[in-house]
Amino acid sequence: MEAPNLRNVTPEAWGDMMGRLIDSRKGESQGHLYVYIDAKQQVRLLEAQDSGNLTQLGLEKLIPLTMQIMMQCSDQNVRMRSHIEEMTALLMQHQVKPEPKMAPKVVRVEQQVLAPAVGAMQAVPHYAISAERLDTLESCLAANPKQLMVTRSHDGRDGAFFFSHPDLMMPRTVVKFCFDTHKHLLADQLIAKFFDTPRYESLTSHATLGEKVRQNVSRLVQTPMQSRLTAMQEGFDGKDHQQRLEIANLDRITSGLGQLVKQEIVAARYIKGTAFKDLMAFDRASLLSSPKFLQSLGQMIAVDTFMHNTDRIAEYQCNKGNFMIQGQGDARVLVPIDHDFAMSKETLPMIKEGLTRLLQGDGLENRLRLLLTSEDNGEKKIQEMVPQVRQGVEDACKKLIELFATDDDCKKVFTVPARADHANVDAGLIREVVQHLRGLL
Repeated sequence: MEAPNLRNVTPEAWGDMMGRLIDSRKGESQGHLYVYIDAKQQVRLLEAQDSGNLTQLGLEKLIPLTMQIMMQCSDQNVRMRSHIEEMTALLMQHQVKPEPKMAPKVVRVEQQVLAPAVGAMQAVPHYAISAERLDTLESCLAANPKQLMVTRSHDGRDGAFFFSHPDLMMPRTVVKFCFDTHKHLLADQLIAKFFDTPRYESLTSHATLGEKVRQNVSRLVQTPMQSRLTAMQEGFDGKDHQQRLEIANLDRITSGLGQLVKQEIVAARYIKGTAFKDLMAFDRASLLSSPKFLQSLGQMIAVDTFMHNTDRIAEYQCNKGNFMIQGQGDARVLVPIDHDFAMSKETLPMIKEGLTRLLQGDGLENRLRLLLTSEDNGEKKIQEMVPQVRQGVEDACKKLIELFATDDDCKKVFTVPARADHANVDAGLIREVVQHLRGLL
């Protein structure tokens, strides 16, 4: 059977349908639901009992279809991604009963709904990534190229690109273009001393694979986006403010892609998690009252300050998409993603000042003000958070002193191979910052 045309199904309606299907398949409860499609390609959620003439869509088809639907939206992506993960787990762990051969008796028919607005950007949240091996990316690019899916994250100046293939029961692979992969890898190794963080892998020594990545980003992201931008510009009457913003954002992305794909690449395997900025208000409030989370937050802030990584929770800007929350309930953990090691002679004074303000001044309060929203009870909440966050800062600083007790310790922490065209870690600068920390503590 050919894949159904789902342009007439909104992401919200599809998400509701997949949620009901997943709920019906969990545990040993009766009344499992199934998805069918009729001759007019109208999608239906049914309970199989009697005979009929509808065609069933199994989980192996629903997973790539859900990915296709997800590409049409931005506000449903967290829920869609969760549905994909749960359906994949059900399929891989054989937690569903064999699909029945009998055709269905209608329990509820989902009505057809209007398609989303023309020109909606493909967008998926910028999720955490790890990279133990590149097998997934190689397999993805080696499969049928007509079905290869590449999407760009909605977040970030340059964004990340997600590679997947509906024929492969494998996690998505994420690739990111960057000017200096060396800084990414160095920061990755230091962060890993504090957090169970995803790991990047450079494609610098994989020239053929890197070129295939560039070609497919241009083919499946840049070209469609340029076509969409042209269509939006031609149909724009100059009055709709939201459409004007969408056109400006799309123009910014497409204009930068040509130069972006010429840069170096780090690749990674997707792992489950939710960006802090995408948390529901209840979940965020719960985390901001958790001593364990607040101490982890303080550790992350301290390490970022130490290596001058300013694209997370810096004193005057905050990127809430660059740290993830994994797990549920008391098992939730903080996972930093997407960072640079930027310690240099030029940034050394700023690093020292930043650490001083964290430990002895109001630098911590300034950062927390950027992190909180209007729903978080402002200054009162900050004062409640400060003691635990400061404890995390102090713990991280003490650990940094231990990690770099001697100049030789730099070689133990940073094992990224040296390259002639990249700056290496300066043990003298590390020593100077560590001595400054000793004085503060």
